[in-house]
Amino acid sequence: MVLLAGLTACGFRPLYGPQGGYDASLAELASVRVLPIPDRIGQVLHNSLLDRLTPGGAPLNPRYRLGVSMVKQKEGLAFEKDESVTRINLTLSATYQLTEVATGNIVTAGSARSVAAFSVVRSEFANISAEADAERRAARAVGEDIWIRLGVYFSQVIDGRT
Repeated sequence: MVLLAGLTACGFRPLYGPQGGYDASLAELASVRVLPIPDRIGQVLHNSLLDRLTPGGAPLNPRYRLGVSMVKQKEGLAFEKDESVTRINLTLSATYQLTEVATGNIVTAGSARSVAAFSVVRSEFANISAEADAERRAARAVGEDIWIRLGVYFSQVIDGRT
C-alpha cells in the first residue's frame, strides 16, 4: 500500500486508467483513420491498428490520418555445417505519421520495430507457414507499439504537455 501511495505522489498514473484521461484519449484514438498499407503483411498491420484504435468501427469524420510505411528484412541466424540456414530473424520496421485532417499538419511521427524468429526445416510448406506466422507476430507487435505511442501522445496533449 505504501508503494502504491508513493507512486501517486510522484505523478504516476496509468495511461488508460480512470484518472489517466481515459475517455478523452480513447475518443482521440477513435478519431484516427488508418490509411491502407501495401502487401499482405501491411494488411495485418493495418488490421491490428484498426482493432486497437477504432474497435467500434471506422470514424465517420476522422480528425486524424495515420500513414504507415514499413520495411521487412530477413537475416540468417543459425547455420548448419554446409552453411544452410536453420533459423531466420525477420525484422519489421515501420515509420508512421499522424496528420491532422483539417490542417494537413503532422502532429506526431515516429517509428516502431519488431523482430520475430522462425526455424527453417526441410518442408517448404512448413517454412512458408513459419515465415507467415513470424510476419503476423511482428506486424501485431508493431501495431501495438504504434498504438501505445499514439496513446501517450494524446495523453500528453490532453494534459497540456505538448
